[in-house]
Amino acid sequence: MRRFIAGLLTLFVLGSASIIAGSVYFVIQSLAPDRGDYVVPGLQATTEVYRDRLGIPHVFAETSEDAAYALGFLHASDRLWQMEGMRRLGHGRLAEVIGESGLPSDRLVRTLGIPGLAEAQFENLTPETQRLLEAYAAGVNAWIERHRGGLPIEFVVLGYQPAPWRPADSLVWAKIMAMRLSGNWRDELLRARMATRLTDQQLLAFWYPDGDASVEAPSAFSDMSADQLRTVLAALPVAAIADASPVTADQPQGASNAWVVRKSRSDTGSPIVANDPHLGYSLPGLWYLVRIDTPNGVLAGASVPGVPFVILGRNSDIAWGMTTTQSDQQDVFIERLSGDGRFYEDVNGNWLPVESRKELIAVAGANDVELSIRRTRHGPIISDLVDPMPGVTGPGYALSLSAAYLAPDDRTPDAMQLLNRAGDWDSFLAALASFHTPQQNFVYADRAGNIGFFAPGRVPMRRSGRGRMPVPGWTGAGDWQDWVPYDELPIAFNPAADRIVSANNRIVSTDYPHFITDDWAPPYRAGRIFELLDATPRHTRETFRVMQSDLVSPMARDLIDRMTAISPSDPRAAEATELLSRWDGVMSPDAREPLLFVAWLRQLQRVVSEDELGDLADEASRIRPRFLDRVLFRDSAWCDDIRTPLEETCDEVLEIALAESLRDVQQMAQHRRIPETWGAFHAARFVNPVTSALPGIGHSLGILEVPIGGGNDTLNRAGMRTSDPAFPFATIHGPGYRAVYDLHDLDRSRFVIATGQSGNPFSMHHADFVELWRDGKSIELVGKREAFVSAGVLPIRLLPETAADPAPPKSTGWFDSAAIGIGSAVRGLMSP
Repeated sequence: MRRFIAGLLTLFVLGSASIIAGSVYFVIQSLAPDRGDYVVPGLQATTEVYRDRLGIPHVFAETSEDAAYALGFLHASDRLWQMEGMRRLGHGRLAEVIGESGLPSDRLVRTLGIPGLAEAQFENLTPETQRLLEAYAAGVNAWIERHRGGLPIEFVVLGYQPAPWRPADSLVWAKIMAMRLSGNWRDELLRARMATRLTDQQLLAFWYPDGDASVEAPSAFSDMSADQLRTVLAALPVAAIADASPVTADQPQGASNAWVVRKSRSDTGSPIVANDPHLGYSLPGLWYLVRIDTPNGVLAGASVPGVPFVILGRNSDIAWGMTTTQSDQQDVFIERLSGDGRFYEDVNGNWLPVESRKELIAVAGANDVELSIRRTRHGPIISDLVDPMPGVTGPGYALSLSAAYLAPDDRTPDAMQLLNRAGDWDSFLAALASFHTPQQNFVYADRAGNIGFFAPGRVPMRRSGRGRMPVPGWTGAGDWQDWVPYDELPIAFNPAADRIVSANNRIVSTDYPHFITDDWAPPYRAGRIFELLDATPRHTRETFRVMQSDLVSPMARDLIDRMTAISPSDPRAAEATELLSRWDGVMSPDAREPLLFVAWLRQLQRVVSEDELGDLADEASRIRPRFLDRVLFRDSAWCDDIRTPLEETCDEVLEIALAESLRDVQQMAQHRRIPETWGAFHAARFVNPVTSALPGIGHSLGILEVPIGGGNDTLNRAGMRTSDPAFPFATIHGPGYRAVYDLHDLDRSRFVIATGQSGNPFSMHHADFVELWRDGKSIELVGKREAFVSAGVLPIRLLPETAADPAPPKSTGWFDSAAIGIGSAVRGLMSP
């Protein structure tokens, strides 16, 4: 018996040791290389890559195609799962590996036809762009085939291996970004539903509070009466359709900062450019830093895994940054259908056949789902995103979508390829002639001392209206006639003020002949940039860095005096108003005032609008500071609760909202055992959706939280989803990349990303940028080959097959089989 027990213990110890050893081996083998030789097919000449202390690759290649090849190899070694996730998202194949939770996304992407558009797009690109895409795909596949170690942990968890990369896989990223950055069709549907409850003046005041609602005609919103809208909305599951949108009304909206000064405003006598794009946070982050040296010059900045271009950055002659224009490039059309749902009415009263096709969505752990996809002359029918029901998406009405990014002749990848090679203002503009979607604001500078601004992209010209709400498709009133001509898009070159600012603010004057959007960002960030630029006669890289770290909230400074003018009877509320009345509007992470202020605004938005909006209040719950400014200073009728016989004042509403916000803050602090400071409630939250779900270790592997300052309207933006019941003040949206480009010496340009270069949670480069990013610091991307060699840094060498015997293909033996088996077991543990 003793011998038996001893044997069991021995087996247990040996088994545990084997598991530990196997785990260590897996971790080591899954890491990206920082040195070594790889003999690969399809390369023209030996290409060297030196990684610096933060894992940033410095590529030395003889041709642009070899540089793209190396970038694909590097992206795959550091971010293969991120690339795979993007590819599956863009092709509508998430459910195939993650199960039914991926179905809504797959339905949307397939219904819009994005996979087919990406496949066809490649054939329409220039040969130069095609060669780069092909070389990049070959580099990705070289890594997949030559790598002998473990796959990223996400593949192990989900239990499958990646398929070879294809050029079309790189093209879906731009489509997804365009869908997200111009995705206002949910707002159109929400406004339509609100129009049945609010007057035209109330609706305009809520959405466009800086305008004069009294002079706006009802037709500014829709050609349909409220009664007609009610009829249509009653026949369609509009709320469920809206939920299929990639951008919900309560999420932080796309935003970014960019500005440039000319030589007269800089310490070096050359332009300086700053740029920090604001997007949703993830783990790993979106951006990947790289520096590429070829005989054609240097290219450095932010790339995106899956794409062979530097999206934001500089070359040897110019630097550029981007912000989103927030232009209205989507419209929803109401289609009137025949009794059998097979035909729809056109402008002449004719009945045209509805185009239709079927696709099959594979679903892990469940039966395949057949998807019926229909489209009209306006575009795909998005009301089919909801499971068809009798009388809903059949006879009666349907909703179709027109979107600029669904045009079949989109050549935006050509623009990026040419932009990376542009050397002056003329070649910069020539490159952007092919930049079709999404419309973006480009800020520019060159070594010759010029600065400029251009907003390329396809902006629809409507027969009438402003695209604010769904319009009847059978009238033709809202039909798109053409795109705004390229030579009439907003542009500026060497303006007299020697500065350019772009922070999603209005970029055209009131007499501009074309409609771009009504949804410009509030002026807070742009105004603060102008204020700080004017405060310093000559700027430096350091003054720009400090500006990017600015935590002042102009919005808070506008509202706080009015909000604290009340005299609450509750002692805690009185203490809070006294504290806030002395506050300077700086959203510091260690302060209590920003927490009290945002919590108060959150409740004020709800209290002011929920009586008018009813069950729509939650969907419209995003804090709207310009609307609240209007309510508190000019339009106090909103403060009256129409559900009561009394007439409430704004002071009473402010006191009610303050009491509720103080209770919320206290309860959240006690529940989470955290102090009542802004940073404790307002941590930047980066989440990996796969590893964060692992039982027991998900938080440590898949969630990164960093206390920070800032808010929705500070230059150092920290966007929140305040309707989130669990983390209403967490930062989920902001500057995942910051750069300052010095045109006097482009090697002195500064860069930082939010997390790290690697997507592997076991890598030392998974999150080693976090502290630099949090503290507003950055690094230079300077790396001469001679400097690396003299410092003893060993390279990764990619060798063409003609240089040596080909390396054997990647093993598919016991290690990969065991890894997939472990993944199946882990998925079993994760299943409900």
